[in-house]
Amino acid sequence: MVQFKKYFPLILFCTLIIVALIYSWPFFKSGYFVTDDGEWAIIRASEMVRELKDRQIPPRWSDFLNHGFGYPLFSFVYPFPYYLAAGLKLIGLSYVAGIKFLFVLSVVLSALFMFLFINKLLGHWAAFIASLFYVTAPYRLTDLYIRGSLGESLSLSLFPLIFYLTLKIFEKTSLIGSSVLSVFLAILILTHNVSALLFIPLWMLLVLFLVSFKYKKDRHRLAICYFNIFFLGISLAAYFVIPALIEKKFLYLSRMLLADPKTYFLTLEKLINLNAAKSSDYVFSLGLPQVIALTLSFIFFLKKSVKLLRTDISSFIYLFSLTSLFPLVYLTQNSSYLLWQIPPLNMIDFPYRIMVLIIFLASTLSGYLARNKISLFLGLLLVVYAVVGNFSLISPSGFFRKNDAYYYTNDATTTAKDELTPNWVIEKPKSRYASKVEIIFGRAEINQLLYNSKSISFQLKALSAGSLQINTIYFPGWKFKMNNKEIPIGYNNPRGLITFAFPQGTNQISGRFTETPLRLAADIISLMAIIFIISRLIYVRKG
Repeated sequence: MVQFKKYFPLILFCTLIIVALIYSWPFFKSGYFVTDDGEWAIIRASEMVRELKDRQIPPRWSDFLNHGFGYPLFSFVYPFPYYLAAGLKLIGLSYVAGIKFLFVLSVVLSALFMFLFINKLLGHWAAFIASLFYVTAPYRLTDLYIRGSLGESLSLSLFPLIFYLTLKIFEKTSLIGSSVLSVFLAILILTHNVSALLFIPLWMLLVLFLVSFKYKKDRHRLAICYFNIFFLGISLAAYFVIPALIEKKFLYLSRMLLADPKTYFLTLEKLINLNAAKSSDYVFSLGLPQVIALTLSFIFFLKKSVKLLRTDISSFIYLFSLTSLFPLVYLTQNSSYLLWQIPPLNMIDFPYRIMVLIIFLASTLSGYLARNKISLFLGLLLVVYAVVGNFSLISPSGFFRKNDAYYYTNDATTTAKDELTPNWVIEKPKSRYASKVEIIFGRAEINQLLYNSKSISFQLKALSAGSLQINTIYFPGWKFKMNNKEIPIGYNNPRGLITFAFPQGTNQISGRFTETPLRLAADIISLMAIIFIISRLIYVRKG
């Protein structure tokens, strides 16, 4: 009996992982299935591999995409999932298998990290309930099987981990713990920048809440500690964040509306949707089991936990989660439209993205049903109901098989409205060019042409002076040399392509996509942050 009690949490955890794998069953089938963004993730993975092979560090310019005219994909699209996909390709997985593996990993890690977080607060039964609600949430299944959002799916696994590490540091501040938390904040930003934009303010509010009400005696030291954690996390991701924010002004994205928020608000009926498993509106719903669990957890909390507020950290987390949930729900409603016109909400294209925070907090609150035997029994019934009922929401359609070559040679931009196209492009590419270099006027012969995602070189034998066109869209960072001397380039043409003049004679031409001063400064900030963390860990180890 003692042995059984000892291993019982492990049994619950293993059960949880099995449920997570069962809920991932479509990814174990041969081929892939139709989603909004799933195939784009595969194309991006292949492009990441191409850029890393070209030693473009960090990857920013995707030369092959956009019919070969180039696209600043990883300058603005979260890169971390595709670093992982490139690593999986390196060890032998296909692009399709690698992306499917990451989707499955996002579900399993969500279960693992939610279990760690809630187990720390309330024990293994609470962790079991909260984790099952989390991995079977209807919106979560929408991300996996309808939207196919890899970055958002992976970011959901990081939310509970960051909360868990935050509580550990409140218990015992350490250099290692602080460094690890900073790293995961940076990973979240690089995994899905929109989710990070939503989650990090929530995390900062949690820290402020606990410093103000739970750890008042040590508030000064803790405030400095968490400021340093945040600053270091932002610094680690600076190489991506700073250029993405400042260089956005160069893009269509800066002057176009990807989506009208009015179209994507939720009604309370859609949000709650008591018949989620039978309705076409399940995409944004909490569903009947979760709604009942939230209601019961509130009732039992009022009855049992208010008296413990002065000493019990779990009660503080409950109050924080509950008070955060209401304004978040409000932001999904049409009445919050004016708030979506101001930063940072005006940077988020779809109001329903708030659901990532809502399902995280709702699952956390549901774990509080394990605080006494009666509510635990009800919680287990409800979570079984959710697991069984929500399984019907997994209904991927259109399974197909495509090999790596298909994705490696795709001409798409991988964005919905080609919104990362530079502003100076009036006529977007519609087909691939015949040659990477074309003579606009004059007589010249092109030899020894070599190019990849970051460079181009060729020999130009010109019988007369003239001008030529590189079939690459200009973006800040492209520089060209003729006979080892930098030359001025232009892009004042409808397609925004790089052009320059050449003299008569034999000329050696080379071009390179370089880091601008802004990007270089951002790279240095991230590099210094990495060196700082390594130095800190070495110091701790020697100490």
